Amino acid sequence: MAFEWRASMAEVVKGLLLLLLAQQSAAWIPFIGEESHKHLHPTTQQGEWDLLQLVSLNESQEGVSLSATPHRNASAFVIKEAYTNGRVGHDITHEIFSHLLSDVSCFFVYRQVNGTVAPLITATMPGSSKPWLQINSDLRRRRLQLIYRLKGDRRTHRTTFPLSDKVGLTWTRLLVSISGTQVKVWVNCDGVVKRQLDGAVDLLLPQEGLLFFSHEQHFKNRLLGAVQTAKLFNFAMSSRVWRCNFDDQFGPDWKPPLIG
Repeated sequence: MAFEWRASMAEVVKGLLLLLLAQQSAAWIPFIGEESHKHLHPTTQQGEWDLLQLVSLNESQEGVSLSATPHRNASAFVIKEAYTNGRVGHDITHEIFSHLLSDVSCFFVYRQVNGTVAPLITATMPGSSKPWLQINSDLRRRRLQLIYRLKGDRRTHRTTFPLSDKVGLTWTRLLVSISGTQVKVWVNCDGVVKRQLDGAVDLLLPQEGLLFFSHEQHFKNRLLGAVQTAKLFNFAMSSRVWRCNFDDQFGPDWKPPLIG
């Protein structure tokens, strides 16, 4: 009986070790707030790029300083008008867009100065005044705007989402996910908003294309404020990547502070 019990326990331990190894090999999507994670099926086709790392954002750069952060385990940076280093290198830009097929997601944690227009991510061609793909947070008109091109169409197309008074007054969490002809947007703890696009977004940026974080090619608009996270993924997402159940800062009953 004792021998059988020990053999059974050995099988249990073996199973737990195999499960642990499988979990360590999986890719992760971070949650902000409650300590929890989402597992993804590991595959070489899934890609995640940290834009802050790709532009080497740090306090030694002109126009950048450290900021208080909404999450104690992450760094955040204040970006001022003097910052001009938001261009991603040519080789990595080409690598990113060569891995984008019909889906792309962008995740940002930022705090924006009210009354400004912040191009959070911009893909464009050299010398062009029109983006190939852009997500901008417009606090002048209180809207989030997606600018995109369609396959086989040189014109730019746009779709917008309203931004509530919460955005810009405190840290904002934003997830934009494009899949085929549909885009989904999550802002803080508001419900998901879906839009049908005019067609399939053209994610095949030509090899000479440029990619910018926090400002446009000609610096007409730029992100002024603070940023903690700016990530790009080559797959669509079906839910927000942070929890709201126990989030006092962004809970559904949140209201802006009274003035005066």
